[in-house]
Amino acid sequence: MKLFEALPDPFAKLLIGSAILYYISELITKHIEDAGFGSLAAMSHFAVKITILTLWLQQTTALIEILSTLISK
Repeated sequence: MKLFEALPDPFAKLLIGSAILYYISELITKHIEDAGFGSLAAMSHFAVKITILTLWLQQTTALIEILSTLISK
């Protein structure tokens, strides 16, 4: 994967994985809505968004710690 060598290690995988999860969630949500289950579609899409946020939690925590040390100096 020479295409993503410029990106730091976890970010390329997280970006691609997040985009794929979101896209698949959109497709499934539209099918569920078409079947007449709009509230279930909204809940399932919300669950996928929470999953994506959970995947990024470690990197977000590290970024907040770095910003916190820069601000406190």
